[in-house]
Amino acid sequence: MVLGAGLRVLYRLHDKFQILLVGPRTDSLAKQTLPEVALSGKPVAHARLPLAPIARRTQAQWIQASATSIDPEAQLAQLDSHGTISYDFLVIAVGAVKDYSAIEGLEEFGYSVCDDDHAPRLWDALSAFKGGPIVVGAALSTWGTKVAVPDLKTPCEGPIGEVIFMAGYELRSRKIAHTISAFTPGDVFFDDVGENVHASIGPLLGAAGVEVLTAKNVSRVAKGSVTFTDGTELESELTVVIPPVPGPTGHHRLRAGG
Repeated sequence: MVLGAGLRVLYRLHDKFQILLVGPRTDSLAKQTLPEVALSGKPVAHARLPLAPIARRTQAQWIQASATSIDPEAQLAQLDSHGTISYDFLVIAVGAVKDYSAIEGLEEFGYSVCDDDHAPRLWDALSAFKGGPIVVGAALSTWGTKVAVPDLKTPCEGPIGEVIFMAGYELRSRKIAHTISAFTPGDVFFDDVGENVHASIGPLLGAAGVEVLTAKNVSRVAKGSVTFTDGTELESELTVVIPPVPGPTGHHRLRAGG
């Protein structure tokens, strides 16, 4: 049983196991294609992979449901529909949870590229953009770990780079005057990619005229401005933020019983 209907698990194991996909959506989101929706105007269907035909092709089962609890000892999962289902092996692949409400004003005055609801909104805003300062960056995320990994302040900042360069290209092609400032709560921009990428990306950002601000934790997005926890503020006519990524909460959280 794969909770969250993770396709990577399906593709790797479907020829070795009988797989049951369980997830609340009718499709799987190809997140790596969302910048093409948000910044190049591709239809959102471009990023959605319907689960039913994929399940048929791989001889997997698929149930549209969410798990509400698991009993590891009895090897049972309780679903919000379809009752209780047994499993031999359980893979929890429910994905990341984006907390847009954690940043004041983000939903009302800001934009994001992180899901299939927000990506089309960003394209609409970019299409209507008349010029001025643009501010992009990632909010602070905190999480624990049981293994030795770098202490990163954000999830992958790659989408920020895509926003910078793809939005810049789009606006230059339309001859719209703009500036771009990028912020990160970490001490290093693109902290997760290593020194080789840092050496390459720095000159590109400089050539594009992008101002990079480090150790900046966004606290508020308003019409025309972005505020940080240190009290500083930037003017912004278009604000794009990767929201905090906490652990699963609410209906995403699984209760372990048994």
